[in-house]
Amino acid sequence: MTEPRRRGRPRTIGDIECSRCHHMVAKIRARWPEGDICGPCFTTAARTYGLCSFCGAQRLVAGQTPTGEALCRDCAGITTNLDCDNCGREAERLRGGHCARCVVTADLEQILAPHHPPDMRLKRLIVELAAVPRPESIITWMRQPATAALLTLIGTRELQLSHDAFDAMPPSKAVEHLREMLVAHRMMPDRGDRYLARFEQWLDQRLQTLHDTPTVATPIEQFARWHHLRRLRENDDPTRNMDNATRCAKQEITEAGRFLTWLLDEHATTIDNVTQGQLDAYLSEGTTTRTTIRNFIQWRARAGIAPRFKVPYRVARTTPPGLHATTPRPHQTRHRSRPRPPLHPHRRAVIAAVRHASRSDLPTHHRRRHQDTHANHHLPRRSARPHPPGTTPPVSPTPRAAGQ
Repeated sequence: MTEPRRRGRPRTIGDIECSRCHHMVAKIRARWPEGDICGPCFTTAARTYGLCSFCGAQRLVAGQTPTGEALCRDCAGITTNLDCDNCGREAERLRGGHCARCVVTADLEQILAPHHPPDMRLKRLIVELAAVPRPESIITWMRQPATAALLTLIGTRELQLSHDAFDAMPPSKAVEHLREMLVAHRMMPDRGDRYLARFEQWLDQRLQTLHDTPTVATPIEQFARWHHLRRLRENDDPTRNMDNATRCAKQEITEAGRFLTWLLDEHATTIDNVTQGQLDAYLSEGTTTRTTIRNFIQWRARAGIAPRFKVPYRVARTTPPGLHATTPRPHQTRHRSRPRPPLHPHRRAVIAAVRHASRSDLPTHHRRRHQDTHANHHLPRRSARPHPPGTTPPVSPTPRAAGQ
């Protein structure tokens, strides 16, 4: 079994062997009583806490016995300074002799400026981020350019801690990650499902772009709010994939808007005066995604707003490369390759009884013919023998005659 790949930047191969991992490295990080320690092993040791196997103290256990048991620094004879100069906690010293928690606290206080003006939410955010199990991950997160820009905007009070302010920002993963972090720590109110909230924001922006064409905006708003938004808000299934549901709703709303725009530009008409011919002409052109207006057309008919029209389902026009009609689908091959479990003896007995009962219900002559035909299938075939010239070969009796 191969050794799992280590996380982080690849190791540099050298001529010095680490006493912990026994890898050949270019340089060592510390020299402890057990031998030379490389950088990754030193970092792991400086972040390991537990019970010392010798004195039983609960503290940093950076040392190890020859058998691999944990030892504290005093019992292992480690003289490396692993005490924070600011808080006195046993940990790896990062910058200015401070541990990772003190570095996070100092950096966030400088960026967020929680005292100018005073904001208790920002003070609590600093405390929560510095108290995570791995504060080093917060340092890495703060170094990202997008995160640093958002934290700076919060520190200058240009970005308020509200959903409206975050909605006004350009959509990005950094914005949503920071929003979810603030909601999780109760620094911003929880507004429910995040996908539903994004859909509502997208819908408002979409309707704003259609504001200049009321003949398009009004039917789209009715379809979006009365149908899609109502169904998404009434969802009570926690297992439902809201990401897929909102994506499908966006596609149907977008395609419906394009259809209404096409009616207005090509035929100078609205959805209230559409005909089946115009609908067929629109679906026969362009891509197959136009058929997603089917839900929009049928919803208007169900709501009594418009008459019924025929709209076909979406059918793919091309086949993906390497996939043919005769090629079994992945789910088909999965079920075929799955072995069937053996039947329980009681089930086998029931099946045998049902088969016997079905045969006994047949008329007598049909049952006899079935038995004779089944028996004849197991008879050995007679080999063809030459017959004397001028004679007639014997005729084999029929199954009925043989049974008699």
